[in-house]
Amino acid sequence: TSKYSCGVFSKHISLVWKSKQIHQNLIVITIVPVINLLFNYCLR
Repeated sequence: TSKYSCGVFSKHISLVWKSKQIHQNLIVITIVPVINLLFNYCLR
């Protein structure tokens, strides 16, 4: 289940990344460290 949620999470992140033109730079900058932590945990 954790791997499934990781895949959904990464898809959501890529969607957010593509729609970055909507003033989401601050959100992206804030979320990037959390993404790194989650991916490190997922790929362990």
